[in-house]
Amino acid sequence: MSGNIRVPAPSPRKRVPAPDRCVPTPPEAARRSRVKRDGTPVFTADGDGWIATFTVGAERLPSSTGAVFLDVNCVTDRSRLAEGTMRRDPDGRSWTHSVRVPAGWRGSYAFIVSDAPIGGPAEGQDEREWWIRFRRNATGSREGAAPDAPPQRLRTGAAPAGTLRTSIVTLDGTPRRVHSYAPPNPGRHTVMLFDGDEILSHGVLSAFDGPAAPARVLAVEHVAAEGARRNVRASDLTANPRFRDELLAFADGPVVVGGCSYGGLASMYFALTRPDVVAGAACLSPSMWWHDEQGRDVPTIADADRGGTVPILCEAGSLEWMMLDEIAAAVDRLDRAGHPVRAGWFAGGHDWIQWRERLPALVVDLLLGHHVPEARPAGTGGSNLGATSPRQTTGSTVTATSTDMGSHTEPSA
Repeated sequence: MSGNIRVPAPSPRKRVPAPDRCVPTPPEAARRSRVKRDGTPVFTADGDGWIATFTVGAERLPSSTGAVFLDVNCVTDRSRLAEGTMRRDPDGRSWTHSVRVPAGWRGSYAFIVSDAPIGGPAEGQDEREWWIRFRRNATGSREGAAPDAPPQRLRTGAAPAGTLRTSIVTLDGTPRRVHSYAPPNPGRHTVMLFDGDEILSHGVLSAFDGPAAPARVLAVEHVAAEGARRNVRASDLTANPRFRDELLAFADGPVVVGGCSYGGLASMYFALTRPDVVAGAACLSPSMWWHDEQGRDVPTIADADRGGTVPILCEAGSLEWMMLDEIAAAVDRLDRAGHPVRAGWFAGGHDWIQWRERLPALVVDLLLGHHVPEARPAGTGGSNLGATSPRQTTGSTVTATSTDMGSHTEPSA
């Protein structure tokens, strides 16, 4: 490849509107939610899922607030602004809105305030750019979980107990930070994770302090560490052979790779193209919509139909309406070709709230060999993403806890 920074080809499809998950507010949920008015969701059992009711008091918002958009990751969306706009109570003391979420849901949400009615981008204005600016009006970002959400056992919130060192490493012509973490009782493997800044900010490293600890964890950033702040994430993580080879040479030994979104795509690419070094890949919500300038996706670039031997564990959120079909198609393709691939889903969206737990969980499975499939002859497989059905929920209205958290991600990369 040339020395120029590579920019990925855009997605070949138009953005698909989100499903409408807004529902009428149950009377008991409205009453209980308005008592607290702190934005914490109140959950009402609804068939095989939940109705989540959010109420935020006017005193918690700027005095100039004229409208509020409830931004729940992959539940409400900019494609349905009216359906995500909260209703102001008759007494003017609070704003309320209800949405339907699946059993076991966990995700991030935010209240985005506006001085005027929310009308969307002006004529000729780029929708995504408008949305990015609009989201800057969010009053922080929070985390919510349904009463039956699985506990996050690896994401304890504790500080990592090992030793963390940071180096400036030049990869594909860009100096960037690479964090190297040695657990207190190191094992025998190297784990390599993309989006190192997110790995640190979401407390992922402490998940590797347990019995399945690797020898070290490398967490790679994708922003230039010197000179002008330049984000090279899209170039690094979209089938970039020079970045791949230079990073693997820096790791200097067999690695288990893992990442989310573009990082999930890169993990699959590394596993399919460098089986001599990569021992396993954890791919969370991989951006399988991406293609190169010739219209080729990662399995095609990697000639994946020949089969392979590197275990690939792939998971996605059941609410990622724009990505599930493409992820499922890629998993089925790999499975038919005989790759040792395992697929599943979690009850959430394109969201670090889920990834911070599921990424280390899949990596640990790879390290221990838990539920890791074996390679097979081509044509003997057939795997479907999300084969497990959510369990039925029962009961009445309950209040769940929520916490403030960091970044809020939408289904793009």
